[in-house]
Amino acid sequence: MFFYSISLKNVTGILIGIALNLYNALGNMVILTMLILLIQEYGISFHFFVSSSISFNRVLQFSLYRSFICFVKFIPRYFILFVVIMAGIFVCFIRCSNFSTWNQVWHRVYTQQIYLLIWMNEASVCTEVKEAEGENRRGKS
Repeated sequence: MFFYSISLKNVTGILIGIALNLYNALGNMVILTMLILLIQEYGISFHFFVSSSISFNRVLQFSLYRSFICFVKFIPRYFILFVVIMAGIFVCFIRCSNFSTWNQVWHRVYTQQIYLLIWMNEASVCTEVKEAEGENRRGKS
């Protein structure tokens, strides 16, 4: 009987830990109510509950801080790419806001991609022509 009592307390502690994690993650008052009922029913110390809550909050804040630092390290590398992608999405939404159906929107995006590819091809051809003209001028002199 004594072993059953200890295991019941361990299970209760685990359940309280799970519920506390859910409460901290979701902020749901129903979970807090469930915790209070468990504390009253099984006689678990309220101070233990509060200290575990404070400890969990400190661990959560530390992990969020570390995640934020890692994220900030990547911002300079990929900032230009991020800005270009966001600008493209913004321009696409602005230009496509006049259309009423998704088919027209996707047609518009597809058309813009074709225009971009044509422009890139023309730019590369112009560069090749200018390089060839420069080589011809150097060869004649």
